[in-house]
Parts: sequence; structure tokens; C-alpha cells
Amino acid sequence: FLAYLQQGYGEEILDTINLIIVPRLSPDGSQLYQRLLPSGVNPNRDQLRLESAEMQALQAGYLLFRPEIVLDGHERVWNNQAGDMQVSASFTTMNSDNFRTTALELDEAAFRELEANGLCGYYYAAAVNGEDPNMGSAYYAMDGTIYVLMESRGIHGGNEAMERRATSHMAAVTGML
Repeated sequence: FLAYLQQGYGEEILDTINLIIVPRLSPDGSQLYQRLLPSGVNPNRDQLRLESAEMQALQAGYLLFRPEIVLDGHERVWNNQAGDMQVSASFTTMNSDNFRTTALELDEAAFRELEANGLCGYYYAAAVNGEDPNMGSAYYAMDGTIYVLMESRGIHGGNEAMERRATSHMAAVTGML
């Protein structure tokens, strides 16, 4: 993905936006095909508690840069029920109409790029209101940041369809950029 951004369209994008890429937050968990950090903390539910060093570092970076948009790539439990990628931009009723419109436009841009790559995208069925406030989608949206959750199938999938899973993430992000 970084090589892609260093050429053609990527150079054009990088002339107009600041892009910060956070590598995999739990490489140890990934190796074991699980979400948990070696400490046993689930980083997906540690946005407010900040029990883990990894989430403390991520929070420090967030507060330092205060991004307008967060694109958060995840892998969901492996199944064949929900296509290649689920995408959901989160916002709250406190956000302006323009904010909500932009968030939904990002979803649609991801779906167009997924389709152009022969991949299947679906809306992720999640909403901030009523969600666990320790989830990133709730946390960032309440802070005024457009947060887009992207979930490919993967957890417990081992190396199965790894190229397709990686392509799903790249297509969704490319579409939104």
C-alpha cells in the first residue's frame, strides 16, 4: 500500500491530505489468529480504559494529530456470510448534516472501489448510539472525527484467502482516499 501511495494517484492524494498509517496494533494476536493482546486485553474494547500500552500509544497519537477522519481496518470472525468487506462510517446525532453526509459518501466510495475490484462490500450493522463507548467507532465519533470501520473476514481464517483479504482493505481505503 505504501508503494502504491508513492506513485501516480498516491502522490496526487498526498499533496492534498496528511495521512498517518498505524501498523497492526496486535501483531502477536494476529499471529495467533485472535484479537487479544499478549496482556489479555482486547484493544477493540480499550478506547476509554486505556489498560494496554498499545492503546495508550494510539490515543497519544490521536490527541497529537486530531485527525478529521479515521479509517480503521479490522478482521472479523471468519465466515462466508458477509462478503469480502463490511464498511460502516460512524457518527452521532450530535454531528452536523454535512458530517453525516461526508461519512456516508466515504462508505459509498469504498463500495464502488470494492466492486471495481470484483469484491463484495456490505454495510457493517453498527451504530454509535447504544454501542459500548469503549469501541473506537463510538469514541471517535463522539469526539467529532469521522470514523470508518472496515472489517474483512479473517479471524480464525489463518492464511486462507489472504491476498483477497488484503486486496479488500486496499480497495476500500483507496476508494475513500
